[in-house]
Amino acid sequence: MLWRILQAHGGTLPDDVLVCFANTGREMPATLDFVRECGARWNATIAWLEYARGPAGPICVVVNHNSASRNGEPLAALFASKSMLPNPVARFCTIESKIRTTKRYLRGLGWEHWTSIVGLRADEPKRVERALDHERTKKDRWHNACPLS
Repeated sequence: MLWRILQAHGGTLPDDVLVCFANTGREMPATLDFVRECGARWNATIAWLEYARGPAGPICVVVNHNSASRNGEPLAALFASKSMLPNPVARFCTIESKIRTTKRYLRGLGWEHWTSIVGLRADEPKRVERALDHERTKKDRWHNACPLS
């Protein structure tokens, strides 16, 4: 998807586009290598983000390929803060470790509103439908786009 965005803009990201990767600490090593390779090969800056707990609550920590957690530390911190594991009713894992972590990062940069480009495909129609449900996401500072769908 990043490659397609770069192609659409002549090979360079516009100044108002940021690429973020939210690491849970449980990503496959090949995924971490792939993200690093995409950034290096296409000369694209990728912000590597992780969920962490600060004294006042959840925070976003900026890491890189070398310092990225590989033993589930961000998820362990999240689970400890909730005193429970995610389940079909309490699906907080992706929301906290990826969505809100990215939101904390962008808000820290001063962003007020943005479009989140989500890599959901056409073979994931229910997920795409939920992601594009603007009534459900009205309260958010962003709206989603799913160009691969």
